[in-house]
Amino acid sequence: MSAADAARPALFAAERQQRVLTELAQRGRVEAAALAAQLEVSTESIRKDLATLEERGLLTRVHDHTGLVCTNSLPIALTLAERGITGLHILGGAVRRRTLAGVGRTTLDGLAAVNVDVAFLGTNGISLTRGLTTPDEDEALVKNRMLATARRRILLADSAKFGLESLCQHATLSDIDVLITDAGVSQRDVEHLTAQGVEVQIAGGFE
Repeated sequence: MSAADAARPALFAAERQQRVLTELAQRGRVEAAALAAQLEVSTESIRKDLATLEERGLLTRVHDHTGLVCTNSLPIALTLAERGITGLHILGGAVRRRTLAGVGRTTLDGLAAVNVDVAFLGTNGISLTRGLTTPDEDEALVKNRMLATARRRILLADSAKFGLESLCQHATLSDIDVLITDAGVSQRDVEHLTAQGVEVQIAGGFE
């Protein structure tokens, strides 16, 4: 353990790993050296955290500058390109004006041709009875196909999405492996999700 680690005993491994996942979701990729500087711990500690997260199927470590990212979102693709991600693939399709996401038959065909390790998805509503929903049928079809292409499915949604229902269901709760949310989620919702086989993680660390 480094002197930096010893000086900050409150920064537990579980909290670091939550922050790594949050950074990964926001940026599409993370680097051990940058994370070590940001979290003020040793690079060795971060590498152990990354190894642990990889064993849990939450990320894939690479040893080059290729991000291996596939998205149907124009804003996400632009952000990742600006951050220097070289292994970036954008799916074709009709662009939905509200979200600037590719939808339709071309997008679905593109998803059918790929296999991904981890899929990060969003949703408009989380219902304990209706599952995950979105107001647009085309986006629902794309989100559902994304789930089918991935070995590990991670939902990123703030606690305000709980109790909301939109027109189209794109997944059941049991279709999701991991939910990353905020501390506003109720214990009742956590227990229900856990019973469905969903691992619930609170961004920013555990209380």
